Amino acid sequence: MLNQLNTPNYCRKINLGYALQKVQGVSGFHSYKIGLEIPLWFFPQQGRIQEAKFEHSIAETELQQKRIELETELSNRQAEHQKISESLEYYEEQALPLADEQLEFANKSYFAGEINYVEYIQNIKQAYEIKLVYLELLKKHNRSVIEIKFLTGKF
Repeated sequence: MLNQLNTPNYCRKINLGYALQKVQGVSGFHSYKIGLEIPLWFFPQQGRIQEAKFEHSIAETELQQKRIELETELSNRQAEHQKISESLEYYEEQALPLADEQLEFANKSYFAGEINYVEYIQNIKQAYEIKLVYLELLKKHNRSVIEIKFLTGKF
């Protein structure tokens, strides 16, 4: 018996068979059998094609959804970056010079005897808190730049 010769896609199997029979002691009864297995309906193949089309459609939809999520994430990060940049600009132009002036004033006033030790420490603390907030903003700014470059693929 020979199975599955090179058959087209719609054929599944070709069977060849031979038999020699004896009936009531008499031999010589030969039989040959050829079988060709083909589906009566081509629905299984069509089903696989439809399944592949459906899976392709699902993949396209998921891709679109991921693109929208990425664009939304990028937009949010850019808006956050803009806010941080504006705050950073304020600190660089106004708050840090004022903090430096406050430190200078506290030093001069304390050594001149115009303020006591507690006021001196409070002024220094306030000035350094401003500088600390600036450094935190700078760290957030740098992190947002890295995140935006990562999301845009320019990292």
